[in-house]
Amino acid sequence: MATRCLVGALWVGLAALAGCTEPAGGASAAGVSILRPAGGPVVPESSSPPVYRLERVGPAGRPEVVAGAERVLAAASLADGAVVFVTHEGLDGRLVLVRGAERRVLDEAVVPELAVAPDGRRLLYPRRAGDAVELVLAEPASGRREVVHRGPTADRPCFRPDGGAFAFVGTGDGGLASLFVAEGSGPARPRTNVGLRGPGLPAGFVPPPPRAEDVSWDGGRIAYPLPDGRRCEVDLAAGRGACAEVRP
Repeated sequence: MATRCLVGALWVGLAALAGCTEPAGGASAAGVSILRPAGGPVVPESSSPPVYRLERVGPAGRPEVVAGAERVLAAASLADGAVVFVTHEGLDGRLVLVRGAERRVLDEAVVPELAVAPDGRRLLYPRRAGDAVELVLAEPASGRREVVHRGPTADRPCFRPDGGAFAFVGTGDGGLASLFVAEGSGPARPRTNVGLRGPGLPAGFVPPPPRAEDVSWDGGRIAYPLPDGRRCEVDLAAGRGACAEVRP
């Protein structure tokens, strides 16, 4: 049975919400708070995309504004009740944690893409480091932080629903956008377009998933739809994939 890749984060901006489904009536499911934009965008002169204040809806369905979260690009809830978000500060963004009256900066130059592990304790996010992008695996409660990938790109991170692996889109050795997967404590390896090289799109090129929340895991395979109506399937053990049109 296929299961969706876990992102667990709220995106606020032109696309409103992605990777977060709000239950009917605004109440949260299973006692977990829902994060959502509060009111209209807060638009500083240099803001692109728009930024928002952040609001949390608890199990009773009553909304409350998250204090200290006024210029938010992306946000997520952690298991201990803390909220982490990327705020419109600095070159790309500043990763901030809010827990009650505590407000703490976790990292700088963060790209606004967050993925929370199923245990609610670990967090994946990309950050800029000079001319490269690093993918960081962090545990905010303990302060532990590890760079799990460094390359020209690293985006669209998401966890496997059991938390034992994660996937993201990076740049392969041939300069092509590829789907990378890391199992357990092992290194992240490209699982599509292995051995292919640019420029251009060579025969056999498998496009990466457009959105992390569209990725589904089914045993040793990953699948995701493309905007043109095709569906891609990736054999993780073999390190190859294929895309085909989905017929009704």
